[in-house]
Amino acid sequence: MTAIRTALVLLTVASAQAMQWTSINCPSGSGNCNYRNTGSADEAVSIFFQVELASGETEGSFSCSDGQMTYCSRKWSAADSGSAGDCYFLLPAGGQFQCQSQGTIHFIGAHSAPLAGSVLSTEQKHVPCTGGSCTFTNTESTDMWVAQSFETSGSSRNTYDCTYSNAGATMTLCSYAVNGTGGYSCGYILPAKTSMTCRAQGSVN
Repeated sequence: MTAIRTALVLLTVASAQAMQWTSINCPSGSGNCNYRNTGSADEAVSIFFQVELASGETEGSFSCSDGQMTYCSRKWSAADSGSAGDCYFLLPAGGQFQCQSQGTIHFIGAHSAPLAGSVLSTEQKHVPCTGGSCTFTNTESTDMWVAQSFETSGSSRNTYDCTYSNAGATMTLCSYAVNGTGGYSCGYILPAKTSMTCRAQGSVN
């Protein structure tokens, strides 16, 4: 699934003061969490996690979404037990997310910090990038915050990457590779009037 929000302001999101990070109450021994941004400003959110599958568990996964946009997700096979990672994303003022997991997932740390104001629109749009390779052009005059999530299957090598070109240079927006089963999510800003190209090899959905 790929979804976007229009970023109304890009260059003025940082305050002159240091960002104040506060803890989000996500149970440390669980991959389940609920959080709402009750402030008047958008927030930056960071989640640090680890999968430690118990005996008999063959896969582990979790997904954090608001029901439409997936902010953070991962999926691992038994061979990847012990792996750790993190997500960073923007949550609009008044927005919320719920995380649900399967297998033994630990949220080691979860934090949020308010931005200087509201930088995201409330409107969400879906990009037709489900199921593999695609091209999408941001035709708007404003930048866009793009959230992508996808899974892989089978036993072969699966890869997925998204890039865009700027001033003659190709920049990577999202990149993932795994042998067999897996899952990943990316969040990034796509500048106004630019196009991104995503390429999938293997079984990517």
